[in-house]
Amino acid sequence: MSRKESTTGSRPRLRALPLICALTLLAACHEIAEYSSGGVNGVHIIDVADMSLYGELDGFEGGRALCSVNNTTFLVACNTGQLSTVDSEELCVVRTQSVGLPFSSGYNSMIRANNGSIYLIGAYGQIIEYSTVSSVVKDEFSAGPCPVSLARSPGRDSIYVADLSDGMLREVGTLGNSITRQIELPAPASSISPFDDARDMILASSADGQCCYVNWAIPQLVDTEVEMSTDVAALADTAVACFTLPFYGSGYGAVVLMSGDLVHFEEYDMVSLTGDPLRVCSTYPVRMFYIASYLGDGITRVYALDAMTHDITGTLEVSGYPWDIVSHRSGQLIVVLTTGVQG
Repeated sequence: MSRKESTTGSRPRLRALPLICALTLLAACHEIAEYSSGGVNGVHIIDVADMSLYGELDGFEGGRALCSVNNTTFLVACNTGQLSTVDSEELCVVRTQSVGLPFSSGYNSMIRANNGSIYLIGAYGQIIEYSTVSSVVKDEFSAGPCPVSLARSPGRDSIYVADLSDGMLREVGTLGNSITRQIELPAPASSISPFDDARDMILASSADGQCCYVNWAIPQLVDTEVEMSTDVAALADTAVACFTLPFYGSGYGAVVLMSGDLVHFEEYDMVSLTGDPLRVCSTYPVRMFYIASYLGDGITRVYALDAMTHDITGTLEVSGYPWDIVSHRSGQLIVVLTTGVQG
């Protein structure tokens, strides 16, 4: 499939409208299943070689976040406080356990830190540290009143926590899980992402205001000239970032790819997509972005976008409303978490 539309030139201030959603959860060991849009929660595993469906699993009631652990397993966090370990080779849930209290707006962000631990937002603003080796919760702590997104540090033994309530970005050292520094963002973040593995930088998108990146070495906030983005992802080895911009109610949206020499992004490209682009992830060493765009009527379209040429190289439609999308098996697979939509 060819690229639909792009523009290049001086950097515009790009806007979308705020994001609002909600839904539900369950767990055990499941066989591969045909996904249904009738309120079912599930994961769709996509083979990126030809953008074909590798497999699907359902039964993740209240599923909100994904995390790839290694080449054979990934995790699904659900707002009932359940965490499921999925074997992507056998297409089976091998373990489901309670890691916290149920919380409707929790469990919406999960990462694998540089120390190997899994960190996820739990109930009532708590951050949970989970060990995939021993399958136990190692710690639970607070890093702000209302955490909304987590990111690993590009090069430090720390994670970053964006807070929806006070608009702060906080660094938490993974040795002791204590706050080591913080900075106020221009607007509360909707999502954060590590930006440059060679430097200590973090991107922050905002569904309600200004997106930016943080250079902790100074520290410094740098304006990206993008506004009202629901999600952001970046490539590990280059200064290339992708922001999602849904234009709700219009039937289309866009992604903005920004790159160039720091301190400022000097180049941008806006690519139009059908539906509301809501979630994005990147892959490495093949430099690609994958975007989950909600078309309505219980259908999500996943776009494959070449991060270097900015061409759309393929699409695949799956059932449900997209909550998360992650790279898995060294970029060979993409996992999309959706929730069913009652028609």
